Amino acid sequence: LKIGDKANVRLVSGQNVEGTVRYISRDASSATRTFRVEIAIPNPEGTIPAGMTAEIALSAQPTDAVILPRSVVTLGDKGDLGIRAVDKHDKVVFFPIDLVDDTPTGLVLGGIPADARIIVAGQELVKEGEVVKPVEADRATIQKLLGEATAGTQ
Repeated sequence: LKIGDKANVRLVSGQNVEGTVRYISRDASSATRTFRVEIAIPNPEGTIPAGMTAEIALSAQPTDAVILPRSVVTLGDKGDLGIRAVDKHDKVVFFPIDLVDDTPTGLVLGGIPADARIIVAGQELVKEGEVVKPVEADRATIQKLLGEATAGTQ
C-alpha cells in the first residue's frame, strides 16, 4: 500500500465512490496494531460531509518480505529508515525499508534483497560505501537477536 493507490469506498449512505490514499501512518497503534490511513474522495458538489464514516477496500500487491528484529533498523544519511548490509565487494550498503507489518516476532520488511548480508551489530558504526571485513554472527548473537525479535510473545 502506498500514497496514490486507489481505494473503493462505501459510504454509510450506501453510495460507492473511488478515492485515493493520501496518508499512511508510519506507526501502528499500540492498542489496535493498525495503521491510520486517510483516503481523499472527490466531492466537487459538497454532497459528502467531511469526516463521514465509511467502509474502505484497499488492494495491495503481494510483496517479498523478511522478518527482522527491530534492533537492525537504522537511519540512513537522509534520515530514512532502513538496514545496513554488506555487498559482494564487502562494501556497506543501505537499503530503505518498506514496513509491511509490525508483529510480536519482529518487523516484516520489504525492500531487502533475499541474499542481503545484514549487519546485525555495529550498524551505527559504519557508513555507506565503507569497505568492511564482515564476520558471520555466532550462535550467541543469533540467539540474542531471536530473543529480541520474539520478546513478549510467550
